Formats: sequence, C-alpha cells, structure tokens
Amino acid sequence: MNGARIVSVAAQRPARSLSNTELPGDLEFDDEWIRSRTGIITRGVATVEENMVELSAAAGAKAIAAAGIDPSTIDLTIVATSSNPVTTPGIAPPLTEKLELTSGAFDLMGACAGFCYGINVAADSVRTGSARNVLLVGAERISDRMDWSDRNTCYLFGDGAGAVIISATDTDADGIGPVVWGSDGALKDYIAQPMDSPYLHMDGQAVYKWAITEVVKIAREACEKAGIEPSELAAFVPHQANLRIIESVSRSLGLTDATVVADDVKYAGNTSAASIPMALARLKDEGRIQSGDSTLFIGFGSGMTWASQVVRCP
Repeated sequence: MNGARIVSVAAQRPARSLSNTELPGDLEFDDEWIRSRTGIITRGVATVEENMVELSAAAGAKAIAAAGIDPSTIDLTIVATSSNPVTTPGIAPPLTEKLELTSGAFDLMGACAGFCYGINVAADSVRTGSARNVLLVGAERISDRMDWSDRNTCYLFGDGAGAVIISATDTDADGIGPVVWGSDGALKDYIAQPMDSPYLHMDGQAVYKWAITEVVKIAREACEKAGIEPSELAAFVPHQANLRIIESVSRSLGLTDATVVADDVKYAGNTSAASIPMALARLKDEGRIQSGDSTLFIGFGSGMTWASQVVRCP
C-alpha cells in the first residue's frame, strides 16, 4: 500500500465580510456580547455570484496550483458540504467540469465533521491505489439557511470554501494518521434542519456541553493512535465552531504555548465542513505553521458525528 499525505491547502473567502454590528434584524445583543460568547468578530457572507461551485472551484484551483500537479492526474474529487441548494446533482460533478477534470466525483454529507471524514476516504483511496491524487473540498453557504431573527444561530455561521490535494507519498511514510470517527444518533436534534423548515436550528447550550467533554476524549484517542502526545503537537486545527470551545479543549488537552491553535472562527464564523481547511490555510498563509508540522484535526457537528486524525502539515 502507498502512503498518503496532504500536499497543498487553499481557501476561498467571500468578498463580503459582515461584522457583528452589521447583522440584519433587530437583535437584543451587541458586538461585545457576541465576541465574549463565541469569539466571532466577522463572518463571510457570499453574494449571489459566489455560489457553491464557484467557491469550491476557486479554492480547488488554488490547491491544484500550489500542489504543482497535472490536473489530469486527479482521479477523485470529493466535496464535503451540508448546504448544497439542490437535491441532485452534488457540487462535485459540476466542480470537475469547472476545473476541466475527468475524475470520479461525489459529495460527502458529514456536516461539520465532513472534511475529516473526507480526509480518511481520500487517504484510503490513495493508499489502495484507487487514486493518484484526490481533490478534497469543504464548502458551505450556510447564510442561505439562516433565520436572521433567531438569536440562537444568526451570529454564528459564515460561508466559504477550503481545499486540499491528497497524494501518494514517494516512500512508505504516511502523512495522515489513523482516523477516530463515530456518531451518536440519539443527539440528532441538537443541530438539524427539518424538512418543513427553510432554516437551520441548533441547541447551542447542549452542543457546547457535549463538545467541552467529548471532543477532548476523541482528540486524545486520535493522538494515541498516531503515537504522539498532545503536548508534542505543533498545531491544533479543530472545527471552528466557537472560540470558547476551542480554548476549553486546548486547555483540557494540556497543549503547550508552542502549539499553534487555529482561530479562524474570529474572522470567518462557523463554516461547518469548510472550517478546518480554511483555518489551516490561514495558518499557512500567515506563516504560523510549517510543512511537516504535526497537526491535529477534529471535526464535530450535526448527527452528532465526529472525526479526528493527526496529519503532517502540507
């Protein structure tokens, strides 16, 4: 079997950034209230022209260019998303047309854990020889599903896309650690969009309480399977749901000051399946992490679903 690694990462952020003071609707809280509870300062809100395929294609094109590969060698395209506006087709098939690819293509709906699910599916495809290179995109337009008068959700979410190229390694060395994934369907109503509702609904307090206890356990197991102590991590890139959750989990893991912790949620809001690649791209662009750095991913969300793995930074 081949080894697998992430060789590039890129993000596409909406042109419009909406601050807390610009939120529509007559809300009973202000900028300071939102910042203190979530850490969010701004969030990207896509225009009509910035549809799901356009956002995905822009991020994907950057990732392909950064990887320096021939697009014809991409054998599989996966889009992790929970906000496709149509039932079928998925985002991935028209994305391949936009990027002039002829690869296999499908969408993966794992909500906020979708990108980490996709990492494992892509890596296994490369390891077994089913694909030489995989384009994996996390993309969301959650603003379309926001009730801007719902004080439980309206300030939390944003739009955007992030993409990585996952390729076979030149040696047996593997740059993507074993996955820890699971679900608890009994908690399916914590984050949901019922068929009879145009809006996403969430029990924020329930999600928060679950996350600050369970996410730590999942993250520790992923580190154990990868043979690394949390204190040895160079970077921690969790799902960007809420800065308070991220800080609580970081403390409970015993991360040192040397570990860089992603904080893209401040500027992008919660972008669901797009949040991890977008946060990783920001760290790379700002020079806060380097190629080869041991990095812990963990995604969690609607379902409740979760997935986590330790990777080598592209």
